[in-house]
Amino acid sequence: MTDEVEHDEEGGGDLPEWAIRLQDLTAKAGLPQAELARRAGMSRDAYNRYFRGLTRPPVKQLIVLAELFGVAPTDIDPDRAGLVALEDASHRSYEEMAGGPLWRSQQLYSLSPPSSGDPTKARLRVDADVPLDTAMTIIALLQKDPKP
Repeated sequence: MTDEVEHDEEGGGDLPEWAIRLQDLTAKAGLPQAELARRAGMSRDAYNRYFRGLTRPPVKQLIVLAELFGVAPTDIDPDRAGLVALEDASHRSYEEMAGGPLWRSQQLYSLSPPSSGDPTKARLRVDADVPLDTAMTIIALLQKDPKP
């Protein structure tokens, strides 16, 4: 398998923008996919699936790839800008949120890509004590039908 950049697949289908950008960054790096994969802490097969546009990198892996190439995650996958920002913010602890030391340091919430794969959505998990009216507002927002 070569690391040459060809921006369309043999089947005639167009590659996703993120795959094209990853291919361009890979070519500019001048290193084999196997070495880039090793530096990113993933298998070469996983890297190759991202490279060929077969699998979209999860947000955490997208952040690792961006760091590897010295670019912002949105330089690889601009459609996931909001999710990347939320993922980054989800690593803030209670201590950081309160601006001072607390008796425990724990994530208030976490974000991960949705099971549907829709880049406009995120899976949100919350672990925080909040006033009942705030909890009810959150539930109401979650139950609200999205506008087309």
